[in-house]
Amino acid sequence: MSKSTEEDRRETRWISEQEWQDQKCHYQIGDLIEFASREKLYRHWGMFLGGNLVVHVTAHTLWNPVRDFFGRDDTILDMASQTEFEEEHENHSPPEQTEWMGMVIWESPRSLGRHGTDRTTYFIKVEHIVRIVQKGTFRVNNNGQNTASLKAKSADEIFRQIQSVRNQKVEYCIRTKNCEHFVTSWKYHNADDVKSGVNADNGTSGQVKKRLRVPT
Repeated sequence: MSKSTEEDRRETRWISEQEWQDQKCHYQIGDLIEFASREKLYRHWGMFLGGNLVVHVTAHTLWNPVRDFFGRDDTILDMASQTEFEEEHENHSPPEQTEWMGMVIWESPRSLGRHGTDRTTYFIKVEHIVRIVQKGTFRVNNNGQNTASLKAKSADEIFRQIQSVRNQKVEYCIRTKNCEHFVTSWKYHNADDVKSGVNADNGTSGQVKKRLRVPT
C-alpha cells in the first residue's frame, strides 16, 4: 500500500553533518531538505529518499552564486573550497542505495558533471546528504509557499519518478526553475506552476529574504 509522504511533516531543527546518524530517524521519504552554508547568502534544496540519499538539482560546484545568478562559472571563488571538500570526503566505497517496496535508487556517479563543459551543466543528482551539506547545516522544511492545497505524492510515486529522471541534464534558472521548484514538483501533484513565492523582479521570495541570515 502506498504511504503518504506528507503526514504533517513541516519543519525540524537545524542540524550539522555530525548529528546526522542520530537524527536521520526523524526524516521520511519525500521530505524537502533545506541546506544552509555559513559562507553563502542563499539556501539549497533537495528531497530525502531514505537511507542517506537526497535527490537535488546541481552543477558540479554546488555553492556558486555567480553561476546561479549570471549563468557562468566562477572557479576562482569556489574551486578551492570544492577541491578541499572532495579530498576530505573522497573514498573508494561503493555507491549507496535506498529501497522502497522492492524499488531501488542508486547514488549518482561521483564523476557526473566533474569534467570539461559539464562542470557548468545542471544535473538531477542523487547524493549522500553529507556531500551536499558541506560543513553547513540542514533541516526538513515542508512549509513551501503555495503548496498547502496540493496533495503530496506517495513514496511509490516518488521512487518511480526519480528512477526515471536520475542523472539527467536539466535547464536551470534562479527565478523560474531553481532547485526549490524542482523538489516541490517531485513532492506534490500538479505543482508545475508553483514558483515557491519567487519574485520575478529580483529572483527572491519572502522565504528567501528570511534565509539571508544562516541560523547558528
